[in-house]
Parts: sequence; C-alpha cells; structure tokens
Amino acid sequence: MTKPSAADSGYYLCQAYNYRGSIQSQPAEFKVLNSATIQFSVLTNFSIDWFVIDSNIDTGSAAQRINITDYRVIESALESAINSSSVRIEVDKVSNGLDGSVIKARLFGICTNCDLLNHSLDTIEDEVMDLNDIFHSSLQFINGGISNSEFVVFVSSEVMVRMRVAMASTGNVSIICPPFMRISDEHFFICVSCSPGSYLRNSTCAPCELGHYQDQQGQTSCKKCPSGGTTDMMGSRSIEQCSSAGDITSSSRKSVISAGKITAVVVSTLFVVIGEYCYHQLQ
Repeated sequence: MTKPSAADSGYYLCQAYNYRGSIQSQPAEFKVLNSATIQFSVLTNFSIDWFVIDSNIDTGSAAQRINITDYRVIESALESAINSSSVRIEVDKVSNGLDGSVIKARLFGICTNCDLLNHSLDTIEDEVMDLNDIFHSSLQFINGGISNSEFVVFVSSEVMVRMRVAMASTGNVSIICPPFMRISDEHFFICVSCSPGSYLRNSTCAPCELGHYQDQQGQTSCKKCPSGGTTDMMGSRSIEQCSSAGDITSSSRKSVISAGKITAVVVSTLFVVIGEYCYHQLQ
C-alpha cells in the first residue's frame, strides 16, 4: 500500500513467521489523516512615501493625501520586487499620513513544488529546505535591498504614483500549519490533523478526557458523553465507548486494552498516515 486513501482506513493484523510456524498480532487501527506542508511566515512593517507622477487631479497637496484602499496593488509591487513565486505577501493594514504610509504586512513562504502525491518524503524535505533558503534570502533583500527603492503603482485608472520604501523591518520567522493542524512528530515539514480520540490543544494533539469522545479528525474539542455517561479510558473515539451510569457499576464490564501501535509513515495526496493506537473490547 504505497498511496493509501481514506478508504483504506481500518483494522489490520501483522503476521510473523519462521520455519516453526506463524503468529498474528492483535488488530491495530490504520488511520489516514489530512495533511499539508508547512509554511514560513514573518510579520513585516514598511514605511512608505507616495509621489503622484501621473494624474488628472491637482498634484499639489493631493500628492501627500493618497488613501490606498486596494491593498493588492501594494502586495503586487512588493512581490515583484522580491521576484519569487514561493513568497506571497498579505497586507494587513495601511495607516495613511500626510508624509506617507506605514504598512503592516505578512510574508508567507509557500512550497509550490511540495506535491504529497507524486514526491517522496525525502524529496519534499529537500524542497522545504530550498524554500527556507529562498524565504530568508527574501527577508535579507527586504531589510537591505527594498529600502530606498521605488516602484510605480497604479492606485486607480486615474492616479499613478511612485512608491518609495523609506524603511523596512521584519520580525522573527515562524513555521505555521493550516488551521486545525499541527506539525507531525515524525517529520517537521508535514502538518497533520489530530486523529479521532484527540483534539488540538496548544499546537499538540491531546487525548479526550474521561467522559468525552471524538469521532472526527482535526477537531479543537471533544464531545461529551450523553446522559451523564463516561468512558473507561482517555482517547475514546466513538459514542459507543460511552457508558451509562448503570453500566459503570456493572461488574461484568471488562477493561479495554491497547492492542498495538502502527509506527510507519506513508504519504498520499493531502493525506498522511501516522502512528495510531487502537483499542479492542474484551468480551
């Protein structure tokens, strides 16, 4: 199974054998989880002066009072200066003043060649490392190369200005995952969803507490057992693992044991298989 899909999720057995015979393991659950590659991110501030160079309006005082409402024109100008398809800029805020503007933006480094379906983990890791180099080179260019540079920007069909970056500064680079995902324990460059029976808490996957369960992946909380019921163990994955108040005191109920753990890692299109504990109800 080299490219598993969600349909391949289920319980599997391992078999060991030699010339004396064979033996099977307890069933272990094989779960396919949503995945994505990491992104690099950094917050950036620009101090910008605006100069009207072509306009049908009076260029006197208006040159110092241009209100930029279309942030994309700024994003495009900065992206063109960086000149990398792997770096994207999102402008968050523009504070317009009489002498210029202060722009708050965030840079994202996106691995455009990290195809989880058609590339091996080693190849994706190399791509992410290359992206890291490109991203940090872009930051060096921003800190040293963009300052005092000028760009022509069309504010509207009637107004064209020259944008001069007087100062640029950046914060610390961070590694981020898409919403409701965390960085894989096995591979720093892969983001995965929390598996059923757990939820995302402080960037890690925590098991559901007693009396709670979670039957879906990628969640930020667990569901409470109905009617005051509880569970025999943490990390319950189904409402069927919830016991009613009467069942809790029943002596006939036996313990739930861990059956095994899958440690292999397999990547497919937007999915990754990570280690999973499975549970088997003793009769």
